[in-house]
Amino acid sequence: MRNTPTLFVLSGSLRKDTDGIWHTTMWGDQSEFPVCGDRLRVEAGAVFYHNNSGTKIVVLGGCGTLCVVGAPAISGVMKRELMELGVPADVISEESKTRNTFEQVRWIGEKWKVESGKFECAILSNRYHLPRIAAMMGDLSVKLLGAEDVLLQHEPERWRLVIEAAERSPRMKEIQSAEARGVLQIKNGTYQFLN
Repeated sequence: MRNTPTLFVLSGSLRKDTDGIWHTTMWGDQSEFPVCGDRLRVEAGAVFYHNNSGTKIVVLGGCGTLCVVGAPAISGVMKRELMELGVPADVISEESKTRNTFEQVRWIGEKWKVESGKFECAILSNRYHLPRIAAMMGDLSVKLLGAEDVLLQHEPERWRLVIEAAERSPRMKEIQSAEARGVLQIKNGTYQFLN
C-alpha cells in the first residue's frame, strides 16, 4: 500500500471583509493583527495539491492566540478558501484546537509518532516562518515548505513581483527580525511557549 502524502498547512491570521466574510490575510490588508501574507499558505496549498495528486491536506488552527469575538476557526476559513481554489473537500481535514505555531508543531509531532510510516508529510508556512518552526521541531523529521517557494516554482509569473515587493518592505524586515529573535530564544531556553 502506497503512503498518502500529507501536507500540514499552519494557520495565520484572519480579517473580515465589508460583507462580513472572514479571509486569511494578504500583505497590505487592513487587519486587527500583524499582516504577514498568510493567504499565500492557502494559495500554495492549492498549487501543491494540483501538482501532487493524491495529497491529503490538513489545515490547522482554532481561534489563534489573539482571538476576536465572533471569529471562526482559522482552519475552517482555510478549508473554504482551498475549496474555492479547486481542492476537493474530501482531501482536506481540519484541526481546530491549536492556537499557535508551537501547539501546531506539537500536534503534528504527536500525529506523526502515532501514525509514523503510514504517510509522508510536509509542513507548509511562509518562508520567513520556517526557521522558527524548525527550532520548535526538536527530533521531528518533517520536510518544511515555504509557501513563497511553492508559488514561485509553479506560478512565477503571477507571484514573483508580489513576493519580491513584500520581502523588500519595512514590515517584512520587522517580521524577519522578530522571527530571528524567536529562534534565538528557543535555542537559549527563554522562549515563551504558550500551552
